[in-house]
Amino acid sequence: MSAPGFLFIGEGYISVILLPIIITLVIMGLCFYLFNRTKFGRYTVSIGSNQSAAEMVGINIDQVKILVFTLSGILCTIKGVIFASRNEAAVPDAGTGWELDAIAATVLGGMSLAGGRGYIIGTAFGALLMSTIRAGLSFININTLWNQVVVGAFILLTVAFDSLASRRRSGFAK
Repeated sequence: MSAPGFLFIGEGYISVILLPIIITLVIMGLCFYLFNRTKFGRYTVSIGSNQSAAEMVGINIDQVKILVFTLSGILCTIKGVIFASRNEAAVPDAGTGWELDAIAATVLGGMSLAGGRGYIIGTAFGALLMSTIRAGLSFININTLWNQVVVGAFILLTVAFDSLASRRRSGFAK
């Protein structure tokens, strides 16, 4: 039996809103501020756009990367606590395969795999779209093995579209 306080993290409500939704919105707001209004955010985008150029202008690449990976670890820890609370168990391999969904959500949300372009709100909509796709596939009784194929196809189509759009923006496509 789990502690009620721990269960509240994953299943509790504040007013009529589920606590994990509130936590997600707060984190999105903080990340939006961090990446759009701070030097760290500008440095991160610069490194993603062109690491060599970022290094030439004096950005400490290693320090920014360490901070980015630290932030990633913190966010994964928060997700793990919420997931364990919702399922009332901590399973070591529970997140296996979620990497593809994370990539698909960010790409579908407008993040460029080439780096230097992306939006928190777009990523959130990409995640909602991925959840809708997964729920729809489950609803129409598609085998779960085919889910990965469908997600992979969405990633390929989105990356192809992004690549064509990037070429047009840069003037290479004719």
